[in-house]
Amino acid sequence: MEQTVRLDNHSKNGFTLIEVLISILLLLIISLALLQAMGYFVIKSTENNLRNEAIKIAQECAEKIRHLDQCIPGATGNPVNGTITRKIGNANYSFTVIYTNPNSFNSGNNHVSIIVKYNYRGKEHNYNIVTTVYKE
Repeated sequence: MEQTVRLDNHSKNGFTLIEVLISILLLLIISLALLQAMGYFVIKSTENNLRNEAIKIAQECAEKIRHLDQCIPGATGNPVNGTITRKIGNANYSFTVIYTNPNSFNSGNNHVSIIVKYNYRGKEHNYNIVTTVYKE
């Protein structure tokens, strides 16, 4: 009596150990790539939020200075150098604001530069806005 041996039987019994290990490795590589991309986008999003907040602070200061008010209450000196703290997400960030004291303006047009500085990830970032203020 002859016996017939089928060589393709193993394919119907499931996956081999090598196939499982290769699929786990591919899943791990894809997961790590997605995790790294998410980290990159979180950093970029925070950078954008900080830059937008610096722009907002500079614009608020420009409006106050146009009305000959201090941007930072009780600030003295010329130029004025003060700190504003804002909460962004779950963290507090400090922004240093430097501008010309409105009390030192001459009659007529006065050119004012407002600089907002902040640190993120060990680097200092600056935002500068220039405006003209008329004093009678």
